[in-house]
Amino acid sequence: MKTKRIMSGLAMLCAMAISLSGIAKESESKSSIQGTLKVEKRSEAEFPGLAKIGLQEAMKIATENVNGKVLQAGLEKKNGYLVYSVEVVTAEKEIKELDIDAATGKVLSVKIDKADNDKESEEDDD
Repeated sequence: MKTKRIMSGLAMLCAMAISLSGIAKESESKSSIQGTLKVEKRSEAEFPGLAKIGLQEAMKIATENVNGKVLQAGLEKKNGYLVYSVEVVTAEKEIKELDIDAATGKVLSVKIDKADNDKESEEDDD
């Protein structure tokens, strides 16, 4: 009887550990953007002067990587680095957000912008 309780407790602990490790990995991947221009202690007003590529170049890079039209774009600080965040609308009406290094033009991440897509589908329900 005591052995069953111990085994049951161990199984629950293992399940919790596996669950928590998944959460940790997910949060790590969200903040894994690492650019080349650190801007942790810079004001937003300094961002345009620090960027090595322009907004037009960032939008061009975005549409070369994701076929579609630019919805919006701008300079942002992500994980302490200066990046262009560019949203592109695809032919399938998906919104994809690309993070592009403001110094090198390298695409740091591409993800589906679920928040905007969810909001759009909620508005369609009216």
